[in-house]
Amino acid sequence: MEIHAFLPNRIDAQITLHPASRFIGVTGPSGAGKSSLFRALACVEKRAKVAKSWSFEKIGIVFQQPMLFPHTNVRGNLALAQRHASPNALSVEACVKGCYCEHLLEKPIDSLSGGEAQRVAIARALVNGPSVLLLDESLSAIDIFTRRKIYQFLNTLCVSGQLTCFVISHDLDDLALFSDELVYVEQGKVSLCGATTDVLSQVFEKEGVAIPSAVLEGHKCSESVTQVENMHGIARVMVAGHEVFVTEEAISYTENIKSAYRAHSITEVSNPEQDNGPAPVRFAVKACDVSIDINVGGFNSASTVSILNALPCTITSIEPVRLTSSQNKKSHQQVTWGGKVLLKLILENDSQALYASISHISLSRLNLNVGDKVIARFKLP
Repeated sequence: MEIHAFLPNRIDAQITLHPASRFIGVTGPSGAGKSSLFRALACVEKRAKVAKSWSFEKIGIVFQQPMLFPHTNVRGNLALAQRHASPNALSVEACVKGCYCEHLLEKPIDSLSGGEAQRVAIARALVNGPSVLLLDESLSAIDIFTRRKIYQFLNTLCVSGQLTCFVISHDLDDLALFSDELVYVEQGKVSLCGATTDVLSQVFEKEGVAIPSAVLEGHKCSESVTQVENMHGIARVMVAGHEVFVTEEAISYTENIKSAYRAHSITEVSNPEQDNGPAPVRFAVKACDVSIDINVGGFNSASTVSILNALPCTITSIEPVRLTSSQNKKSHQQVTWGGKVLLKLILENDSQALYASISHISLSRLNLNVGDKVIARFKLP
């Protein structure tokens, strides 16, 4: 999929996406041109010039400000959108259920909270039946639990081929969990574009994120558990050939998704409900939740600690954590260094990465170096 969007003095973006990509995340600094890109794609700017390889008939856009019609209630807003809906549009019932706003149908617009209004705006856009949906920070006021459930609903539509979704967000964890590809915009240009995990690692370096998150992929195990007495709300996931434990809440958002890129190529996983195979899942692990164990030989003998999960890894980089500060408003920002270092780890026999944030003291005490084999132990996500 090729896209070129140009808006004088605002955006000049060249984007190349894999044909199978349906959920595309867009991020970058404030003022970089992300919203201008969407306004150009949605044809709401007269000066915009757009060349694209898709043949979609209808494009929907939802901004951070919901822009609902105030003269009618929620049901009325949905009915107005339904008047000119595409033949393949979802029903009102399906849209409000997927956007968690069934209970808001009779509410007047001025009584909605910011998050409620955003949910209604997304449902209204879906009722209109777009082939492409552009979400410009449209879920920013929604709590994380509901937000990710809505992303899951949208992702299901993308996997089924009913929708292609472009999502602008500054929440990198959200984008990492759901995006097939990630686009990074800065200074009116697209500087990074491609596999989500690859782009994400470059974004962390570019933005100097002190405590990044890694997103691991695996398959949910369906077999019964006999060695763990209490598994309520906890799922077993196989990652790189090793069993880890994850809360059901952390992975429920991403079941039945297409797999992310592996080795710069995309492989579409069939629906596990159709082939009865294990469900592909993603879950995020924050660097601050990862500890390093140099006792590689004791991989399976950590029963005396509360940390459940362990994965064998190799240290590929060790970088000091940057802290940016300024003395006053007029002074230039100066980079200072904190008391921690960030380790990048690659899983054994796999290309997936983890991050660990540890102190300089631990780095020295354990005598850690690039190339060392270690065990990454992390808390229950």
